[in-house]
Amino acid sequence: MNKYVTFIQKGLGPIFRLFYPMEIIGRENLPDNVMLCPNHSSGLDVPMIVIGFPVGYKVQAMGKESLFKIPFIGWYLKKAGAFPVKRGENDIAAIKKSISALKNGFSMVIFPEGTRVNQPGEMEAKGGGVMIAIRTGVPLVPVYIEHKKRLFRKSRVIFGEPFMPVYTGRNGTVEEIQANADEALRRAYALGGISI
Repeated sequence: MNKYVTFIQKGLGPIFRLFYPMEIIGRENLPDNVMLCPNHSSGLDVPMIVIGFPVGYKVQAMGKESLFKIPFIGWYLKKAGAFPVKRGENDIAAIKKSISALKNGFSMVIFPEGTRVNQPGEMEAKGGGVMIAIRTGVPLVPVYIEHKKRLFRKSRVIFGEPFMPVYTGRNGTVEEIQANADEALRRAYALGGISI
């Protein structure tokens, strides 16, 4: 576990939770070495999911390349073990880093929607995370992060049950990868009682 992620959990977590109280559900069932698939509606999703992990949880994340160019945020993301991905491109370097992290026992966080959304279901799930999970043989874990976050109002982070992607052949078809990505996102929202 990266010391900067631990710092968020132990150092900034209690301060963050004063302003954004959190109810974390299902954390005790979160296995190691999985592909986490949370919904994405706000810049607050990243600290909320990090605070939601068990302390010491080995996790890495990828984020859109533009975030790494923002002063302080880019520095922090690098220090926390995140790495950039070029959106809209077949970023081989990011895929290799993800596969390596999973093969080394880390879990990965990839937002299936690929960007923040205003309304659940407005963006089709991207299949990159599922493709990486299939290649490494790890399960998918849907995660629901409260869509509407308000100061001093409790927000939920819910870790769902892991499930294995369903596919044929060695790496699955494009259609199977998309179906699994859609299912991971559907399950994430269902944890929050939202049907998409």
